[in-house]
Amino acid sequence: MILAESFSKIRPAYISAAPNVKIPEVPITSRSFRLSLRPNAWNHTGHYLAPGKIGKVKSDIPCAIQIGSQSLQLFLKEGPWKRYPVITHRVTIHPNEELEIASPFGGICYIISQLPVPGQFTFTDFSFYPFYTYKQVDSCESTKSYSEVGTGEISCKGITFTMPYDEIMRIEDISKFCDLYGALLQNLNSHLYSKLVQPHRVVFEQDMPNDDAIYNEVMYLPLSSCSQLTDLSQLPNQH
Repeated sequence: MILAESFSKIRPAYISAAPNVKIPEVPITSRSFRLSLRPNAWNHTGHYLAPGKIGKVKSDIPCAIQIGSQSLQLFLKEGPWKRYPVITHRVTIHPNEELEIASPFGGICYIISQLPVPGQFTFTDFSFYPFYTYKQVDSCESTKSYSEVGTGEISCKGITFTMPYDEIMRIEDISKFCDLYGALLQNLNSHLYSKLVQPHRVVFEQDMPNDDAIYNEVMYLPLSSCSQLTDLSQLPNQH
């Protein structure tokens, strides 16, 4: 915990990429956008920050920026570990103040808010990452040039999957994948007579305290189970 909290207290200029962590060669970009935030959720930005690189964030509302998806800490697990025990951290953003951010591990960037409010954000010197959404059929092709990031996301209706890019490329038909899981979740909600308050998120972890699924803000599944969920031949047709 102390290690995780220390990242945000170190000046970004003094943060470099951690040993043996690959720095992807991907285009750097900047953009401003408006986003309606869901409370206590990992709000998607579409941005990625490379290890040891400095990005700048400005917001007109108080919030936090999370760098990285694999937020499970491995200190209580017996080694050897497959990754560093802590590779994700959050930084508090104050309204209308541009803040520099850096991480020794890099990662996908999310916005965290305690309130359901809209905000205006500017991300400077960040990258994108492979992302597919059922709302835009060509989104995967338009972000392919960022494949060196190594991690991507698939957004289905009601649920988003975060997984290695190689696993995404093994999916024969991503549109069908989205349709199947979107329908599956909708059917489940209808049988439970419940209304989906906010989309679910599943993160496939390369290293976990054990082989069981863990729910902590999002659901974590072992990477070894990824192929079982992405093999369309094993999935029932939804009608």
